[in-house]
Amino acid sequence: MTEYDKLLYYFNKWSDLSSEAESVIKSAFESVKIKKKKDLLVSGQVCNYLYFINKGCLRSFYIDSRGVEHIYQIRMDNNWISDLESFFSQNPSKCNIEALEDSTLLRISNERMEQLLIEIPNLERYFRILFQKAYVNALNG
Repeated sequence: MTEYDKLLYYFNKWSDLSSEAESVIKSAFESVKIKKKKDLLVSGQVCNYLYFINKGCLRSFYIDSRGVEHIYQIRMDNNWISDLESFFSQNPSKCNIEALEDSTLLRISNERMEQLLIEIPNLERYFRILFQKAYVNALNG
């Protein structure tokens, strides 16, 4: 099993991808490893990547004006994590993303994501469903 197999499995659940499309996807994502307690994103930085968690556990959180920490989400294997507001707007993030254990991720930049959706229109359905679920979860959070 390659590091891309899980990602491709989830893409193929909601969209029918050719082997050529799968090759394009593999070239669009970059593998990243992060150690436990290390930051993937720090408040005030622009979130330039969307991350698929192959293995590991990460959390996103913010610290309010009183210094109290609030957890947005905890994500584990086969899930996505990012600050979507910062990722899409390219404005500084209000949150932090930290690894809770050593983790292996696949990441894609905002710019490359836009190119990928043009190259492989079938992926738009996958990401529409993904972002709709994220939006509903945020409203209910």
